[in-house]
Amino acid sequence: MINGGSAGGQRLQVYGTRLNAGVTPYALPRLPTNNWQQFTIPLSSLGVANVGNFSGIISRTPAAGHSPFFTWMTSS
Repeated sequence: MINGGSAGGQRLQVYGTRLNAGVTPYALPRLPTNNWQQFTIPLSSLGVANVGNFSGIISRTPAAGHSPFFTWMTSS
């Protein structure tokens, strides 16, 4: 789950990494203001499904001028 905080509206891209290099970016919709929203991103959309060299997941804002602050919450 992710929350855009009091500003909201941020753009965020999520990348799967293979050997610590980002592969296919997955763009999320603009983040909600002061509200939690759940996103489900298939590993196949990140280009890391069924690969032996998957090394992680990263996220970042794709453009200058957008706040990089957001909160992730993972479920176990």
